[in-house]
Amino acid sequence: MAAPIRVRFSGTIIFLGNLTSVLTGIIFTVLVARSLTSCELGAWFFLGAVISYFQVLENVLTYWASRDIPRGLRVAKTCIVSNFLISLPLTIWFIILSYYLVPMIGYPRTLFLIGGLFISIYYTLNAITSVIFSKEPHKLGLKNVIIDGCKIPLALVMLNYGLLGVIIAVVIANILFILYGLRISKKYFEEKLNFYWVKSRIKHSWLPLHESIIGYVSAASDSLIIGVLLSPSSLSLYGIALTLGRVMKYTSDLVSPIYPKILSKGEITLNEIKESFKFLCIFSIPLLIGGLLLNKALVGIFGIKYIDAAILLYFIFPAFFFSTIFSTMQLIVTAMDKVDAGVRLEPNKLLKSKLFTTQLINYVSIIILITGSVLLTPILGVIGPALARLCASITSLVMLYYIFARRILKVKLIFAGFKEILLSVIPMIIFLYFYNPLKFSETLLAILLGASLYFVALILVDKNSRKLLRLFIKEFSSTLHFH
Repeated sequence: MAAPIRVRFSGTIIFLGNLTSVLTGIIFTVLVARSLTSCELGAWFFLGAVISYFQVLENVLTYWASRDIPRGLRVAKTCIVSNFLISLPLTIWFIILSYYLVPMIGYPRTLFLIGGLFISIYYTLNAITSVIFSKEPHKLGLKNVIIDGCKIPLALVMLNYGLLGVIIAVVIANILFILYGLRISKKYFEEKLNFYWVKSRIKHSWLPLHESIIGYVSAASDSLIIGVLLSPSSLSLYGIALTLGRVMKYTSDLVSPIYPKILSKGEITLNEIKESFKFLCIFSIPLLIGGLLLNKALVGIFGIKYIDAAILLYFIFPAFFFSTIFSTMQLIVTAMDKVDAGVRLEPNKLLKSKLFTTQLINYVSIIILITGSVLLTPILGVIGPALARLCASITSLVMLYYIFARRILKVKLIFAGFKEILLSVIPMIIFLYFYNPLKFSETLLAILLGASLYFVALILVDKNSRKLLRLFIKEFSSTLHFH
């Protein structure tokens, strides 16, 4: 039996794991960026963008598993095995496609052949992650630590093989986490595979498929447009900006365990909503401001040749900030929808549910992203897609709130303690404004000192933050006591 889900404790552990992964991930990317040519780095980002389109089916079953498992349905083994089987024909199709795609872009065919292994790996990884997240989300804190912690030494050993060595290192690192995840998930395995569940949820696979298609098109469209309209070097600049911007996305992990908790309880209080968004903003707002102030220092970590990517962070960081608010808001709205509480589900009810209707907003986002990127790239260069992504994020957030969330999530709940957070961030702003880090060690020191100034000020000026700290300590102690 798993311990009751502790939202702040689990969210913080996941966030800290991802935050550690940011450091190891940056080290890995710096290692790759400085060891490979600009064309090889562009090929790395291009391979990732292409593979993302083959991941459209990976949530067909895990989407439902992440809702059914918290409600008590035992389908963990069924989900993992089925997701792996789904990936096999897609991997074969990717390998076949590589024979036609490689001559067009000029990259070695071997890279795509071995890179095709990522498809089956990601499908299996996604299924295992959904099982752990549904029962013991805090144990996902080691996910990126294991993956990034393994691929760095492996990449160092295999850098002599260029980009091929980097790909092999990442493949091995992901397999190691799969083995760890299987060990954690094993206790939730059912004795026999539940083919009835697979059949029932496959009937409704159009919903997660629809969500996946929209998500992957949105995630990769701007990179593909840059790859087609501009040079691989320009794509490497944009890829580095996205790598740094995704740090902001990790803050959504702070409150993500609220999703299985709502599903297991069937409800959420206004106070829980308020505390969740407050907890999110405590980390995301200073991260946004600090990222903008340190934009050149952060990009400089990857090498002086990528310094032109610094200006992109003025658009990418705010875009991911608004996307984080959007995803958290959508998380709560969809978790409260009980239309799929039973395995049997009428398609008409599903079409009218918030599980589907909230996804429609993403069409507007995609139109803005693709149209804006195509129109602005010839004019503004690599800045064009970054601006288009920011506009798309803001539009999506505004639409989600006014169409679906306004009755449940009042503005005062979403931005509770906003004034105290802005007041507390002032010492950090002053420090970062006058401190000009030049080296990686100096940049890391600036981040640590700036964060320390902020959190000390926050604890001093905001009594609610002190309350959240006490609640976190209480949840941490309760979890230790359970184990």
